[in-house]
Amino acid sequence: MNTIYNKVMQKKHSNVLNIGLGTAVLTAKLYEDGHNIDGIDFSPKMIEIAQVKMPQVNLMEWDISKGLPDFFKGHKYDSIVSTYALHHLIDEEKVLL
Repeated sequence: MNTIYNKVMQKKHSNVLNIGLGTAVLTAKLYEDGHNIDGIDFSPKMIEIAQVKMPQVNLMEWDISKGLPDFFKGHKYDSIVSTYALHHLIDEEKVLL
């Protein structure tokens, strides 16, 4: 996660999409450092925890096996990150993303 964090930090105040954000361990730090965060997770509990850590972000409960929601497809991101999420998908589902 340090490698991903350091890569995103190369651009200040960037727009970041986190797919499968969980409890926002990575993105909460980026948020604190001034980045704009959007996030997706299938768990309402994870969304709730992440929203407390990052009250000014766009978070959506969504099953990524269905691809990305239209809301996020219409945005431009400097970085798209995903840790510990894509391994839950079968190969055919990964193609949709």
